[in-house]
Amino acid sequence: MAAQWSHPKDYENRPICVLGGGVLGRRIAACFVAAGHQVRIRDPSEKSRDDAVKYIKENISSFSSLLPSQPKREGSCEAIEDLAAAVKDCWMVFEAVPEILPLKESTFADLEKHAPSDCILATNSSSFKSGELLSKVKESTKTRVLNTHFMMPPQVSHHCF
Repeated sequence: MAAQWSHPKDYENRPICVLGGGVLGRRIAACFVAAGHQVRIRDPSEKSRDDAVKYIKENISSFSSLLPSQPKREGSCEAIEDLAAAVKDCWMVFEAVPEILPLKESTFADLEKHAPSDCILATNSSSFKSGELLSKVKESTKTRVLNTHFMMPPQVSHHCF
């Protein structure tokens, strides 16, 4: 019988990580920064990391203006190259890496090693079901993985993109 997973502890005070600083990753990160979360963007490319942070700084007011109320705290973002450092103590990780199955499989294997055991592992994949990405992880890890295909409603999207 697989160990039962429970929700992340102290999630209100822990960061979120977005894996991938490309078009989708930076927009996911911006939404969470606008909502008052501490966000880490992990990308192996320095240019992608820099572009993601720049995008958020230049567009955060557009994202923030769409919130129904102001967040309790100011959000922040930082870009990190090292995966282990990026996911350390996170309560949620959004995987938004390129749609290459072996890359996604190895990403989840790395997350199993480095992310906290109570961390939600979300994939933003539009090509693969989450179960297809988990051939290299233990059964206990599979219980905390989900598809999130992150999007903003059309009435909101045209303001930000």
